[in-house]
Amino acid sequence: MQLIKFILPFLVWQSSIYSFTLTDIQGRPLPLSQFAGKPLLIVNIATGHPGYAAQLGELRDLQAAYDTNLVVLAFPSNSFGHESRSAADIALFCTSVYATNFRIMEPASVRGAARHPLYSWLAAGTENGRLGVELQDDFQKVFIDRSGQICGVFAGEVSPGDTAIQSLIEQLLIP
Repeated sequence: MQLIKFILPFLVWQSSIYSFTLTDIQGRPLPLSQFAGKPLLIVNIATGHPGYAAQLGELRDLQAAYDTNLVVLAFPSNSFGHESRSAADIALFCTSVYATNFRIMEPASVRGAARHPLYSWLAAGTENGRLGVELQDDFQKVFIDRSGQICGVFAGEVSPGDTAIQSLIEQLLIP
């Protein structure tokens, strides 16, 4: 019985996205519990991606259009080889070039054994209770509905301004 009491705490996984506390690019904690009941857009970004970096401006516009009704969370990542900047340089680039207004997390791996725990949760249907989302490219977009469930996944090449994304957001905002 003692062995079970010792092992059980290590077997508990994050059953809800809202149980995660992230760290933003400035090193401050960001508990996702504060966003319970709001749709989330989680996107892995790379400021050096030759074809997709301009999406940072589109994400800014999306956040501005939906203000506090949609939470955009961006994870800088070099998992696909397009992010060579330091955290400080990423923050400077995003604010000075694209005037970003969404939350940017600390740089993290989004694939493989060293992937960020949130991306492990997204990838494991057994943990998130829905489906596994394995990232294939930078700027892949994962939508979370008001109840904390994965409800949409878009490839990196799909622009934040795409009509399919706009339509999904509008559906998510219906009370």
